[in-house]
Amino acid sequence: MSDYYGTVNEGNAYFAARLHSYDWTQATVADRLAALVQATELIDQFAYIGYKKTTQDALDAIEAVDGDPTTDANRTVLRAAEQAQALEFPRGADTDVPTEIETACYLIAKALLSGRDPDMDLEALASRGVQYGDVKTLYSRASNTQDHTAHLIPSPQAFNLLRPFFRERYQFDMHKV
Repeated sequence: MSDYYGTVNEGNAYFAARLHSYDWTQATVADRLAALVQATELIDQFAYIGYKKTTQDALDAIEAVDGDPTTDANRTVLRAAEQAQALEFPRGADTDVPTEIETACYLIAKALLSGRDPDMDLEALASRGVQYGDVKTLYSRASNTQDHTAHLIPSPQAFNLLRPFFRERYQFDMHKV
């Protein structure tokens, strides 16, 4: 098992076919790996629909034998299965990580390589304005379209790829009143 979704070579192929991929192509292999690891951590912070593959397999085995996943012995088996798979994907009956998850990982990694800092983006989201000397700029956020920033994902495109997999999709619709 890997510590991140996708591969550097697949990321290279993905960005070779796209414009504005300078930050990825100019990064060292070590930086690309580090960005993929960090992107994976950002992806894995959410609650997703279903169970990790290893947990689903254990649940299926328990149901085939005695059908009661609530016994202490079966809970121990399920905890071990949950620990056996480090990453959130694949899930359920899937054996592979969905393409959308890998693509989101590449997009987040590229955003990180370009200097985007999810923590700084979140702090800036709370800012209503800035002032330099006599010049003051106020920002209107009557319609907040920055859900990705509020959830520490530095790429809106990646966030939209992740959204269908969220367990509770409705909680991500944020509006400032």
